[in-house]
Amino acid sequence: MIFSLPLFFSCRTNSSAQRQKQVENQREEKDKEAERLYSNAKEKHLKNQTRQTRKQMKSNRGNAEKSGYAKKKPCFIKRWFTKKPKNTCPKS
Repeated sequence: MIFSLPLFFSCRTNSSAQRQKQVENQREEKDKEAERLYSNAKEKHLKNQTRQTRKQMKSNRGNAEKSGYAKKKPCFIKRWFTKKPKNTCPKS
């Protein structure tokens, strides 16, 4: 009976690791499904728009990226006088 205890506990750890891996796989599948549904909805939304509206949307998106509005960059003076974060990457 004493000899069977370590065997019993080692089997339990394997099953918990296996269950954790299964949960991780389910989470990944759910994320992929959500992303697929989002892209389908986005394509459907664009198809509902007229050709002129799609062109205007594309132009507005480009202008926003060029002007920095989409990135929400701080003012240049603020960028000059703020401390930059230290590089936390280890030296290779």
